[in-house]
Amino acid sequence: MNDAPDKPTLLLSAATRLMEPLARLLVANGVTYTMFAQALKRVFLNAADSELKSDGKRITDSALSLLSGVHRKDVRVLTAPEPPLRRTVTIASQVTMAWTSQPEYLDDDGRPRPLPLRSADASGPSFERLSQGISKDFHSRSVLDELIRLGVVQERDGLAHLVLAEGFLPSADLQELARYLAANVGDHLAAAATNFTASHKGRRTPYLEFALWGDELSAESIVRLQAMAQQQWVTAMKKVRNAAEMLSEEDRALPAASLHRFRFGAYFYHQQGFEPTAGDPTDGAAPGGTAVGTTAADPQSRGSTT
Repeated sequence: MNDAPDKPTLLLSAATRLMEPLARLLVANGVTYTMFAQALKRVFLNAADSELKSDGKRITDSALSLLSGVHRKDVRVLTAPEPPLRRTVTIASQVTMAWTSQPEYLDDDGRPRPLPLRSADASGPSFERLSQGISKDFHSRSVLDELIRLGVVQERDGLAHLVLAEGFLPSADLQELARYLAANVGDHLAAAATNFTASHKGRRTPYLEFALWGDELSAESIVRLQAMAQQQWVTAMKKVRNAAEMLSEEDRALPAASLHRFRFGAYFYHQQGFEPTAGDPTDGAAPGGTAVGTTAADPQSRGSTT
């Protein structure tokens, strides 16, 4: 007799754990279970629609209701077309990206250099030249004030200093923060979900999706490791970004329908306690002797896999 949990039970358990930090964020910011559950109806209907299309099946209200679990009376209302999302890349994001990637704005160590607000030499690096090179629709002073408001730039002694040089995260702009949350975590989860499906069907996992974990570490050691991880991200990010910009220049002439997007990210998280996938080493039932391991998406990779 096979007592192993079935796939829906396994995934529901994993999804519940995934939801814990999101639920804390929602509750802390006034989003209740009822509000979220109502919003999820459309999410499940969209997922059911995609699943039916991928299987070549006819899409009906009945089929959507059966696959998603959403009541038929809600299907027609919730499947009405929504207005398309506009592609929005803020001027602040573009200026920050240029500041951290274009050689003339970097020092000898590859770090964004402090910039004079304007330069007597029109060809010399300045914040005005940087901003106007991105868009002439906004005055450079207005762009600088916005970056200062977002906590990304500080103005000292007539120079603009990029203080969030290795990643633009506008702490003062809630709308932008929410967009980053949805895009970054959403793509990470999409990669993991695609890998899970591929592995379950015996196919090679298509996406990079690894994590290194460790426990039995002091708070001081965590600080050192986080600084090391940050530096490694900066190095990798710059190499991939420079390559992406070069390839994008080459690929831009291709038909729009053949173009793809990508997202490459890294994260570091810590909390008090022990790694849940390894168990508590003080528990006799938990495996002992290993404080560091790897979570790998590819079952052929070495280390612990999930």
